[in-house]
Amino acid sequence: DTHMSFGVRLSNCKVGRRCVFHHGVCIGQDGFGFYFDEDAGRMVKVPQELGVIIGDDVELGANTCVDRGSRRDTVIGNGCKLDNMVQVGHNAQLGENCILCAH
Repeated sequence: DTHMSFGVRLSNCKVGRRCVFHHGVCIGQDGFGFYFDEDAGRMVKVPQELGVIIGDDVELGANTCVDRGSRRDTVIGNGCKLDNMVQVGHNAQLGENCILCAH
């Protein structure tokens, strides 16, 4: 009972019921996290090895991205609605019925 449009990519995630994912949604990809390693003298990638939990009745607009977690799962709570082009970073925790709009 979840609808996924063309080009939706899912990995490392659990998806609830009655969700709608519009074109180009990406869930569970590697997040953007780095730190400067003094010994190596360069930026080093922070591993993003956890997952994403999407609740029930969630709608994600076109080209929205939800990164998987590094310290805890990224969570999109029940009933959340996200506009097109919204970026949800790793470890984010959205409660129930949140609305996010892109800028």
